[in-house]
Amino acid sequence: MTINDTGLLLAAAREGNGLAYLIEDLVEPFLESGELTRVLDPYCTVFSGFYLYYPQRAHTASSVRAFIDFMKVKGA
Repeated sequence: MTINDTGLLLAAAREGNGLAYLIEDLVEPFLESGELTRVLDPYCTVFSGFYLYYPQRAHTASSVRAFIDFMKVKGA
């Protein structure tokens, strides 16, 4: 089964319907409670975060600047 909805994928994994590759922050409570079990740990790499590439200009659009500032705060 292939699912492109994170909530449905998590629900399927919690019901025992296979493996799910999800962000650790999302499944942490279920790992701690024992409801989910981590498998294939040696093959999972740590996600270092997102990168944002944009042209560096003196006059960056205010919407782009707001998004960059928002992401800096959320990433911290």
